[in-house]
Amino acid sequence: MLVFHSIISILKVKRVLRIIPIRSSIIWKFICFAGVGAGGTLVQYATLFILVRLHIANAIAASAIGFILGAIVNYYLNYRYIFTSSKRHRDAMTKFLVVALAGLAINVAVLSFIMSNFHLHYFVSQVISTGFVLFFNFTGNYIWTFREKTNE
Repeated sequence: MLVFHSIISILKVKRVLRIIPIRSSIIWKFICFAGVGAGGTLVQYATLFILVRLHIANAIAASAIGFILGAIVNYYLNYRYIFTSSKRHRDAMTKFLVVALAGLAINVAVLSFIMSNFHLHYFVSQVISTGFVLFFNFTGNYIWTFREKTNE
């Protein structure tokens, strides 16, 4: 429930801040993407924490499961509110999933690398990995998934 209240708050802030001149810029899209992505990240981190604490999965598997659940949340919110896409779901979702799977691979690789080479706690390692994936996912979704065709 907390996730949905946080997302609603972000969307309300977005509505209020529409008067800011940078709102149509890539910076504004990134800020909104990161804000909405916080909901998906919260889902991922909660899944990671619960599955590891209950000894259901190791940190890498739990992170991957959480990443997939978070991606589901993020697809809808990005499609509807951030990129306000008019693409058919079949087209947009397919591209979103390709970007998300590549992001998942980056997440697992960075998480594994940090945990095995720097011996950091799995949660600290996940926060660092999230930073890498955030920039990759935004770029992929901005330039490929939700880009509308132009008649030039």
